[in-house]
Amino acid sequence: MKKFLIVLPILIMGILVACDNREDIAEMNINAKIWYARFLDFDLFMYIDGQWIRGNNYSRAHSLTNPNSEFFADFYTEVRFVRHPDEAVDVPNTVILAFPFENSIERVVNAINWEVDSADIDLRSFGLTYPISVDNLVNDYDSVNRLIRLDANFILTLHSFVRDESTAHIDGSRVNFELLRLLNWSEDNSKKVLDILDRLNMSQDEGGPLLRSAGSLDRFISVTDLMITQGLTAEQALRRVR
Repeated sequence: MKKFLIVLPILIMGILVACDNREDIAEMNINAKIWYARFLDFDLFMYIDGQWIRGNNYSRAHSLTNPNSEFFADFYTEVRFVRHPDEAVDVPNTVILAFPFENSIERVVNAINWEVDSADIDLRSFGLTYPISVDNLVNDYDSVNRLIRLDANFILTLHSFVRDESTAHIDGSRVNFELLRLLNWSEDNSKKVLDILDRLNMSQDEGGPLLRSAGSLDRFISVTDLMITQGLTAEQALRRVR
């Protein structure tokens, strides 16, 4: 049941993303920037009904900035990313500020860097360098936006890992991220992987890419069993299992 509750929000978000009719993400218009803020769990600071309001009400922000919405207000001119709202001085009330949420930004940065590492992504094609930092999320948002949308499954896992209520209790470790990415997460599965890595004297940063390369928990168990019982290297064991 716990595994189902973890997977369900990811599937729902997949449907929402597939049904979204926003313009090409490369243009990064106001709505695209709000989507970006949503997936990275940024807070919004926007002027509504005569006062500045801080929070993560992305649905309302979308409804106010989407020309196709019945609540569209031809008022907001841009979304501006900052490290903290205090950095913005004399900001017009037509500007929506978006900034990292201190309680989740570490998970966001970790998840993106783990994805880059496990998927062996060449960041040069995005004009970025490893590791991705909070400054990149704020200042290089167009490049980071293209990066996180490179794989639809990743952006949905990112959303679930960072801000979904059903995963709030999950420790933000690399093993848990990789298991969520493979739709194999459960407390028992997390313990299995950690026990195996301990037997192999491997860190989570070493085991994460191996788990991703295996493609599933079952194949990971088969690969690591060959490493333990026959002394094979990870590469040899992966070839044998495949």
